[in-house]
Amino acid sequence: MSRPADSALTDADIQDNTSALASFTGDVDGTWQVKLTVRDQSHADAVLLPDIILKGLHDHDPWDITSRRPGELRGLHDDDPWD
Repeated sequence: MSRPADSALTDADIQDNTSALASFTGDVDGTWQVKLTVRDQSHADAVLLPDIILKGLHDHDPWDITSRRPGELRGLHDDDPWD
């Protein structure tokens, strides 16, 4: 696996790395390359997966309202959440 140069992650950061549902959470934007290796008792095979391009969400949404309760509906008109 290769990761962006400024990433602090290591192979140890892969969660459940011996399961069929292994995962990791990238810590920086950039291109990540992942190699999938499948092993059984006597054989192993590996394939390099297509590049994963990670771009973080930078939320500068002017519609955010800090006074709104989590999960509260937001409508087209700020004064009527049912629009």
